[in-house]
Amino acid sequence: GVQTCALPICAFARKNADGAWVVSGAFAAVANACVAQLIAVEANTGDGPVTLLVPCETAGLSVQEPSNARGGAAMRWALGAPGVVVLKDCVVPAANAVAGTRYAEYARRAGLLTAAASLGVGQAAFDAAMDYTRIRRQGGKKTIEHQAIATLLAEIGRAHV
Repeated sequence: GVQTCALPICAFARKNADGAWVVSGAFAAVANACVAQLIAVEANTGDGPVTLLVPCETAGLSVQEPSNARGGAAMRWALGAPGVVVLKDCVVPAANAVAGTRYAEYARRAGLLTAAASLGVGQAAFDAAMDYTRIRRQGGKKTIEHQAIATLLAEIGRAHV
């Protein structure tokens, strides 16, 4: 899948003699970077931002799973394990530049995509909880029949409708 890098812009790109982009920079906590096949990188050109689609097999691109500063254990997110993306003089064909990209528009769309993914995950969790309370039995009856559970699920359902 395509993954977007964390903001703000922390990569720089320039064109080489062949017209290809040469990009260097680093991004922390990029969702699903460890399994992505393509990374969308917003880079500063000096004349404004450009978004480049960088295949993960590009020479100079590396992805590492970040560790927690306290115990060294890997971080985990509900939407996938984040990764640290490092680009060092990655040559990206000019055709991989996304036309008409503006930093503010990119940030707005990234926020909307994150919100949509979070809403979908929340709905799936609610649906799973409802299904589970219909089959789980406690105290001789289904858990959905317990007033406290039914009230809690009703409040959650009403808040997200």
